[in-house]
Amino acid sequence: MDTLPQFRNRLTATIWRWFAALGLHWLLLRAAFLLMQPATAAAAPQQPAIVHGTRLVAHAYAQRRRFAMRKGAAPCFALQLFFVIAGLAFSATAGIFRAYDVYMATRL
Repeated sequence: MDTLPQFRNRLTATIWRWFAALGLHWLLLRAAFLLMQPATAAAAPQQPAIVHGTRLVAHAYAQRRRFAMRKGAAPCFALQLFFVIAGLAFSATAGIFRAYDVYMATRL
């Protein structure tokens, strides 16, 4: 008769762990976006001295943007990779806890 309440308690604990892992993953993702923002949101580019109109302005802006993206791409990729690995680790931990809970429930 104690099996059903124990199963309910383990299920509730597992659900809470999943929500905790989800919340932590969301928090780390928000931190990643906040840390990446300075690398992507550079200061407004200065207008070059253009004689031939908006086509040259657009071309100059595209070149500056490509150069700025190449310059800050490596730290952003490393940070994204770190947070993806951390998220996968948290998900794996939650799965391991769930498997352990199922294992313990079958032993009862």
